Amino acid sequence: MQKPMFRSLIATAGPSLTLACQGANSHEPDRTAMSDVCGNRHLLSIGYDGSIERGAKAALVAAVENGSPIYVGWAFDSNSDGKDDIVHWHPAEFLSIYDEEIFTQTPRIEAQRPSNSPTNMNFREADTQWVGVIGTNGKLVGRSSDSSQAGERQVKSWWCKA
Repeated sequence: MQKPMFRSLIATAGPSLTLACQGANSHEPDRTAMSDVCGNRHLLSIGYDGSIERGAKAALVAAVENGSPIYVGWAFDSNSDGKDDIVHWHPAEFLSIYDEEIFTQTPRIEAQRPSNSPTNMNFREADTQWVGVIGTNGKLVGRSSDSSQAGERQVKSWWCKA
């Protein structure tokens, strides 16, 4: 068995990618058109099952190895209705290439929770930090500072040059 390749790289955050996750004729996010996200800066889209929906892992690896700043967007469907419940975007400042997959850590954040009445994002009750690792394998592994256990969930993701 061949030993897997492992590399870690730190990329510098580029300019905001806000416009890349907005609809073409709107100032509001259009999560139904996320396949067109990033325009010509798009490198790779991964589905919930880890399959490549658009782009190529080789393009992402080449961009990372060339030092290009990368942004990653990721979504999950917690109620399994086929719709993205929430989409997050952040600079992929710490990237790892392991075997044939690419991983990035999320920034360490103050944990938040969505609220539906009214639509809002609130901090959790306790002062809790959260961090995760997102991969081109379609998985997010996350952990809160109030738990020693990491949780895993399927996510879809978009990888773009900044």
